[in-house]
Amino acid sequence: PKGPLTWRVLLAVYAIPGIAWAVWFAWWFRNTPEEFASAGPTPQVPVQADRMQTSASARGSVSWLVLLGLPLWLICAQQFLRAGGARFVDQWLARYLETVPLRSETDEAIRLATAKHYSTIPQYAGVLGGLIGGAISDWILHRLRNQWLARNGVAVFSLGSGSVCFLALFLVDEALPQVFCLTIGYFLVTFASPCAYALTMDLGGKNLPLVFGAMNMVGNFGAAAVTGVVPWLNRLTPDTWTASLVMFIGIHTLAAIIWLILNPRRSLGES
Repeated sequence: PKGPLTWRVLLAVYAIPGIAWAVWFAWWFRNTPEEFASAGPTPQVPVQADRMQTSASARGSVSWLVLLGLPLWLICAQQFLRAGGARFVDQWLARYLETVPLRSETDEAIRLATAKHYSTIPQYAGVLGGLIGGAISDWILHRLRNQWLARNGVAVFSLGSGSVCFLALFLVDEALPQVFCLTIGYFLVTFASPCAYALTMDLGGKNLPLVFGAMNMVGNFGAAAVTGVVPWLNRLTPDTWTASLVMFIGIHTLAAIIWLILNPRRSLGES
């Protein structure tokens, strides 16, 4: 059935929160904690203080040799993998549910509508997971003063436990149990998202624009790659999507391994 809103009106409705956020952020944001009138003395977190005091000339110079270092490649690799996993959820999950666990539904309209509805549930969980993951990471950093545990530890737990939940897809056949496993798993894997962006700030130093831009761009490559490779994989196992599911679980597992290797306590391109 036709919805109450046209697609043009729906896009306008989606735009309103973004505009409101931009206006509020422009009014609220400051470059340093000292610029907040309400900010009092705060304890230093374990991030080098000299990064906060970098001169304008230092910020303007970029060490392009950082592109040759393994740490940046690892940061980009985990982003490539995580972004690819996200695209599977928001672009291919509805098609998977319609084709595999819901294929016994004979009414095509009901099957398609149900698949689309079910596919939104893990995405809502992912939004919540990102917020909770960021809060947990910051809480660990401020309470325990352990940068590896706050960034890498949360990300490894996030991606590893989420991959275990995804493995349950091979143990259940019905749509609702599969959606439950996907929802819990995606909720957990999105804990790693704020850790990745925080890590670029931890490591970027004066090269932060380069590090952040490289990570984000490679993430786009990963999203495009998974979008294109899923149809090819489905030709290998068209009735079960086994090949695509193995890829989906594998990329999150590999991302967890990469986070085990990353060192969050150094500045890229700085002595």
